[in-house]
This record gives sequence, structure tokens and C-alpha cells, in this order.
Amino acid sequence: MTKVLNITFVLLFLGDADFAETRPAQYELQFWAGAGARHDRRFVKTIEHPCSNVVLARVTRLPSSRTGGALVSEEAIERGVDGKVLARWPMPVDGVPAAVKRNLLMVSVGDDLWLWISEKGEIVSNKKPGSVGKRTIEYCAESKRFRKYDLEGCALFKDLRSGKERIINYEPPCT
Repeated sequence: MTKVLNITFVLLFLGDADFAETRPAQYELQFWAGAGARHDRRFVKTIEHPCSNVVLARVTRLPSSRTGGALVSEEAIERGVDGKVLARWPMPVDGVPAAVKRNLLMVSVGDDLWLWISEKGEIVSNKKPGSVGKRTIEYCAESKRFRKYDLEGCALFKDLRSGKERIINYEPPCT
């Protein structure tokens, strides 16, 4: 997963010094292929993957995991202690939740790309904070606490802003 270097940079300010920065406008990320993926303007190439072929696409925001478009994201789901869905974030294939702050999820993509993603799929920042805080990762099926969740990976995070404990459910990378 490589960032596309682009001469055009955008200054982004969200009223939070953590996210004021410049960033490339586009990222090359992997997604599941939906109908017409090869004809999508964002399509770069098809890549072999342990679970199935994936599409490498050049994007400025992540496609939905729920609308059945040409490119389909993975999904991270925040759940309450009762299992109720509180929030959803699209993620690239093999992305791993690394931190949560307010309504943003930081996803690591490979070893060198970290993206803060909004629930709408906006890539808000590519700045990794000095510390992402503590997270506990468990496999849901093996955990008494998370057994009822439908995706395999469960991570318990402390929100970097509020310190509140948050449960993020996601599909771990396929190997």
C-alpha cells in the first residue's frame, strides 16, 4: 500500500491541533471488488490476496462497506456493552483499528500508513500520534465478553480524547 505522491496538498484544520496538517489528496488502498470495479475511474489494478483477489484503487475517501458499489470497504463497528451498534467506519482491506478519538477511527494499513477515518469514509489525516494508547485485542469467539459479535476481531480501546472505553469489532487481516 503506497501513498500516491501528489503535487497538490490540502491544508486541513478541524479545530484540533492533532489534525492540522497537510496531506496528499489521494491514497492507493485495497478494497473488495464490487460489480464494475475494473471500469471504475479509481481502479489501478487487481491484486492476489489470501482470501480472494482485491482491487487496488486510488481514493480520496473510502467507499462504503454497505452500498454494493464498484469498490467495497471492510468495516469496523463500535458496539456498546449490550452489543448494540453505536458507529461504523469503512476501512481498506486488511486495515486494523489502531486508535479511536471522538468520531474518528485510526486504521493502520501495513507498517507505514496510518489513516484517521470518519464514519462517512473521509480520510481526515494521515498523522500517527506519538502514542495511540492502550488497546486489548481478542478473538470474539474465544472471548466470553465478545462472543455475541458477528465479526472475528474485537478490540477494546480508550478514546484518546475522553478516555472512555470503546469496543471496536472488525474482521482481522486474512492470512
